[in-house]
Amino acid sequence: LSNNGMTTASSYAISKLAIGCRVKELEISYNPGVGEDKCLYSILTDPNSQVEELQMTSVNLSSNGATKLFTAVGTAKKLKILWVSDNSITDEACDSIAMAMKSNTSLVTLKIDHNPIDVKSGIQHIVRALQHNDTMQHFYYSGNAREKFITLNEVVKNARNSRGCQVKMDIHCYYDN
Repeated sequence: LSNNGMTTASSYAISKLAIGCRVKELEISYNPGVGEDKCLYSILTDPNSQVEELQMTSVNLSSNGATKLFTAVGTAKKLKILWVSDNSITDEACDSIAMAMKSNTSLVTLKIDHNPIDVKSGIQHIVRALQHNDTMQHFYYSGNAREKFITLNEVVKNARNSRGCQVKMDIHCYYDN
C-alpha cells in the first residue's frame, strides 16, 4: 500500500481490513495523507490485531500524531517492528515515545531516522527509557553531526536495563556530513 495516494477515508477501510484479515505486515509509507489518521493507530490497540510490522515512512507524521501513535504502541501486544522515518517528529513527542519504550514488551526494532529530534534532549530521553525495555534490539536514529553519534554512544555505553544488565542493542546512527 506504499505510495498509492491513500487518504483518511481509505485508511479507515485499511485499518478494518488489516484487523479482519489478520494482516501481519502493513506498509503505508509515502502516503502523506495518512500520517495523522487515528484509524491507523487503532490497528495497534485492537485485541484482534495481528500486525507485527508497521512502516509509516514519510507520511507527514507530526509530533502530535507521533504522540498518539506511541500511546498506542505502548499497549501493542504483537508489534515487533515500527518504522516512522522521514517524518516531522520532534522532541515534543519524545515523552510519549519514552513511555511506550518502557511499557511495550514486543517491539524489537524502532526506526526513527531522519526526524528532527535532538540527541541531547529527545533521543537521550528515549535511550534512557530503553533501559527499562528488555526486548528492543535495533534502534535507528540519524543525525547530522559526529557529536550526536558520540553523545548517543555515551548514553548507551552506561545504560543498564531494569535487571541491572548492560543494555545490548544495535544503535544505527547515520549522519549526513
